[in-house]
Amino acid sequence: MFVANSISLTCVQLLQSDRRGQSQSALRAVQGRHEAIQKVEKQMIELAQLFQEMETLVVQQEPAVTQIEQKGEEVTDNVGKANTEIDGAITKARSRNRKKWWCLLICRMCKLLFRSWMTQWLTILN
Repeated sequence: MFVANSISLTCVQLLQSDRRGQSQSALRAVQGRHEAIQKVEKQMIELAQLFQEMETLVVQQEPAVTQIEQKGEEVTDNVGKANTEIDGAITKARSRNRKKWWCLLICRMCKLLFRSWMTQWLTILN
């Protein structure tokens, strides 16, 4: 009986030590998950703070962005007006060049007429 008692006592001790090992293993797993959850929670808090800081920056920069948009629209309008002015300048320059050639032609014709009259006059005087 003594042997049977010692075997059953050893079996009970083995079972208890196995259960203790399992419970300690389960405890470590639960603690690991708890730490992981706390880490995720901390990261989410940091992320929320980053979003709040970003929102503050966006609100602070909104007037500057609005002003930039207005200036961009003004630039677009001014570029359109400048293109219109340049088109007008090109038209006027072409017209001026045409008129310059006509003036040159008229001057040449006047010179030829004057020369012709002068030769006629000189022939009459001689």
